[in-house]
Parts: sequence; structure tokens; C-alpha cells
Amino acid sequence: MVILATNCKHLPFPGPEVVPVDTTTTKVPVDTTHHVVVKDPCSPDSAYFQKDIWPIIASNCAKAGCHDANTAQNGISYTGYNSVVAKVKPGNPGGSKLYSVITGVDDRMPPASQTQLTSAQIALIYKWIKQGAKNNTCTDTTCNANNFKFANDILPLLKMYCQGCHNGSATGGNVSLLTYSDISVQAANGKLYNDVNHTTGYNFMPLGSPKLSNCQISQIKNWIDAGYPNN
Repeated sequence: MVILATNCKHLPFPGPEVVPVDTTTTKVPVDTTHHVVVKDPCSPDSAYFQKDIWPIIASNCAKAGCHDANTAQNGISYTGYNSVVAKVKPGNPGGSKLYSVITGVDDRMPPASQTQLTSAQIALIYKWIKQGAKNNTCTDTTCNANNFKFANDILPLLKMYCQGCHNGSATGGNVSLLTYSDISVQAANGKLYNDVNHTTGYNFMPLGSPKLSNCQISQIKNWIDAGYPNN
């Protein structure tokens, strides 16, 4: 699962905030060649590498046994922006190796034995490539920490950032986050919150990705504090 803390540098108003991608809490090597991104409010018309794309790749592809730095199946390892963009043709999804494999046109990935990307995840990758495959991110101004229903808020978060590693066919760390029953166990034992909160002594999640936003972490905490209802 999971994403990174940022070391902010503020520019004079009204310039955007320039955010170096912090690698200090990451358990997976992160490429830093293209490490400066502009952090503006998120637009529903845009796809963002740090916020949208890398979590998908990190959870579903850059994991042990597949395309992490140690395994590097078929000589391919995904360690950050540079390694991902090397498999795409900016502006041309159809001509991009990454897009062809996730759509099954060329050696479907993830393999058939593992959880496949959702249509929404594939659409995000398509949009990101079509828009130039930039190393960009944004600030989500729509998140509301008081919205923490399991079906509407918590499960979609875990599907996006965690289930690629923690599912019935690929249970990273022997932890599944596929069903409510699975998730409630991790909520009850404290691991779910402390992992995403990057609490000292726990596994920082999502693995190899930026830390979830404070609002997203608060949503998870509020849901757990409410008794982690299946609502």
C-alpha cells in the first residue's frame, strides 16, 4: 500500500507551491531525476502522476515478485517517474507499452492470476499519457474528513492505494485488504491506521508511494474511531 511527506518551499504569492518529492520514508528506491513537481489544486480534467498514477503502479506492478527493483521481471523495474515514463509515448496511449499491457493488447499485466486493474484505473493511465505523461501532482481540495462511510469513502481509498498488494491472490505481508472482514481485522488491531499514518515502528504504507493526505488519513481514523462500521 501508501505515499510520502513533503518538504515544502513557498514561492511569493500568487505563485504555486513547489514540492520536492520526499524519499525519506519510502521503502522502495524512488528515482529523483524529475523530482520537482508543482502542487496546485486538483482538476477533475487532469490526471496526476504522483497522486493518481504512481499509486496504481506501486501497488499493482512495483511489488515483490513482479517489477520492484529486486525482482525486475523481464528486466523491468518501476522505481519512480523515470522508469514509468520510459514505457510510454507521451500523448500517445495506443503506442505506449505500459498501456498495451494493462489493456491486454500485449502480454496482459498484471498476470491473469492476479487482481486486474479496474476500468477507472486504466482510464486514469490513458488520460495521464494522453495529457503528456507529466511528473505532476496536486492538492485535493474536495476531501472531507467527516465523510468516512465504508462503501463510499474507505473502500475506494483502499482499492486505489492498497489492494494491488493486499488482495486474495497477492497478500503482501500476509495481509489482505480485499473484503470488509479482512479490513476490519486490520482496523481492530491498529495496523491499518498506524501504517498509513507512518507511525514509528509500523510499516509505512502505501509501500513505495507518497503518504496519504492528512484528510485521507483522518477519514480512516474517524471510521475506525466510530467502530469501523460496514456502512
